[in-house]
Amino acid sequence: MGTGVAWSLGGGAVAAVSSPVRQGVRGLQQTNHTLTFGSSTPMGQGTVGAWLRRQSASGGDDDIYLYGNGGLLATIGLGGSGRLHYWDGTFHDTAVNWTANAWYFVSARFDATQHRFTFSVFDATLAPVVSVPNMPLAGSTPVIDTAMLYTSSAFAGPAYADDFHLTRWTGAETTFTIGSEQTP
Repeated sequence: MGTGVAWSLGGGAVAAVSSPVRQGVRGLQQTNHTLTFGSSTPMGQGTVGAWLRRQSASGGDDDIYLYGNGGLLATIGLGGSGRLHYWDGTFHDTAVNWTANAWYFVSARFDATQHRFTFSVFDATLAPVVSVPNMPLAGSTPVIDTAMLYTSSAFAGPAYADDFHLTRWTGAETTFTIGSEQTP
């Protein structure tokens, strides 16, 4: 379920399963209302994401919650409204519907030092589905140190998560151009 993250069960029926799986040989199945916490070294800037899949279109949310120093900073995921959604202190549905039994890579690129994040979702082919840039985090904590995979109390049935990542930003990528070959 990802590396560099210590996982703990906060409640509900959670199990490692071999099917359906998006990456590797095991995924996480959450049935009905669940809370699964992942903690890591505090990060000021980085990316968090996971492949999410809902089996049914029942009400309730299937989300990733982001925390810093115990305070909730943002939520991203597949809303009970049938739309992809995010929370920055208030829930916002996007104009994009999710489809039951489809995998989505749900992610947030964050800069907690500037209190901002960008919500992005990609489909199973990694084609962009939605991106909401430069949203404010709900709190002023300058780090993210915990994520929670969450299915809400109104959620019914199984949901799946796979290939969870919480990655520290390490700086701008270096690019260079090599000119045409020259003769002496």
